[in-house]
Amino acid sequence: MIIGEGALETELKEQSRRLGIAGDVEFTGRVDAMLEAYEALDLMVIPSRSEGLPSALLEALQTGLPVVTTRVGAMIEIVGEEPRSMRMVAPERPELLADAIEAELADIASPEASAARARVAAHYSIEKRCDHMVEIYGEALGARGLR
Repeated sequence: MIIGEGALETELKEQSRRLGIAGDVEFTGRVDAMLEAYEALDLMVIPSRSEGLPSALLEALQTGLPVVTTRVGAMIEIVGEEPRSMRMVAPERPELLADAIEAELADIASPEASAARARVAAHYSIEKRCDHMVEIYGEALGARGLR
């Protein structure tokens, strides 16, 4: 399942036809009810070449969904804190990504990985991220004497 829209959508659809897997790949387009989408998945894969801290990653971890991603952006920091929270590979290494997907699917019921995902989800909850942003804006306003 490929969720969302993007510049590569047409190319990916054509590639799935060329590979003979078009019937096995669902392109959802824009999805507003992401919680239901996460619940329908066994695994989330984020094969980014560059990234900050994607909300989709944090949302997936909130639902307990296992994640395989590339070693880019703030995801490196999260894994540094909780190595079992997700599997990471170097970007632009499809063979490593495939191996990580296979390994994560084989280890999907790991209680240790589930606990690590839960700890990350609690640490990066929407409430905590909002509180942190309010704190940053409060400090900025205070520095300008506007508070």
